[in-house]
Amino acid sequence: MENNQHTIVLFIAHHAPLDGMGVSRLLDELMQILNGKDLPSKPMVQAPELVLADERCLLPTPELPTTEEVTYFRPLTDQPPHIETLTIEAEMTRQLVTQCREERTTMHGLITAAVLAAGRSLHREWCERPVRVATPVNIRDMNPSFEDAMGVFITPAMTIQDSPENAQTWLMAAALRHELLPLVSREGKLMGLNLLSSLAGPSLSVEGALNLLTTKLSWDLIVTNLGRLRFGGEQDHLRVKSVWGPMVSSGLAGEQVIGVATLNDVLQLSYTTYQPISGLLTAVEEVLKQSLVA
Repeated sequence: MENNQHTIVLFIAHHAPLDGMGVSRLLDELMQILNGKDLPSKPMVQAPELVLADERCLLPTPELPTTEEVTYFRPLTDQPPHIETLTIEAEMTRQLVTQCREERTTMHGLITAAVLAAGRSLHREWCERPVRVATPVNIRDMNPSFEDAMGVFITPAMTIQDSPENAQTWLMAAALRHELLPLVSREGKLMGLNLLSSLAGPSLSVEGALNLLTTKLSWDLIVTNLGRLRFGGEQDHLRVKSVWGPMVSSGLAGEQVIGVATLNDVLQLSYTTYQPISGLLTAVEEVLKQSLVA
């Protein structure tokens, strides 16, 4: 879609062959081609569970945390997803990054904490029970061949958030970082691959996949963070101005999806769901502003 000044590019793919980081690399290659650059050919890359098999076999397969809540799939209708976006300008983004370092947490921890705080102020159900939060963990740093590869190079990290309704944002952010630390270590990523291999082997049936999603990989909130992105150079005549996503759906009822990308020091959040919490991103922005005042 385009007008005289801008072009909007939509990447739509099943999650099986491509993850969010793969889409960002696809966009980078597209921009290089449009700017008249030649792309070198790339070798095929083996699946990460095969490349890292020798290390994986030395580690156990972890268990996913679960709750007693039952998750169902949302009804299939013609209703389109609800999509909102929020831009945090560069100056505020830099302030948040600086404050995260002082508070010994990460932007991912802060954003997740802000969404939880905002969601609990607007959605009573999140106050009455633990909230299941999913974080896709990028494993492209585990082998040089993964870095620019297309495919799925993530493992699941699930945490159960049951902090008090009025919990302080920075304390929640620090606690989230602490919970994720063992899962984003090399050992944690290898164990995550073991978990994926045990859950979704080649013999997985349709019924097994449905059971897996509703009992093991069910979540209320997923925060999927592409991190700091850069495309092309200053001399390119075509440039990427913004990136919104990833926007994913597992089909679970009530799931709330926050996509995070930082481009040119500007934090960009997307919110995708079929059952929106009214005012969520506005409340997230206010929580982030207040975190700089506290």
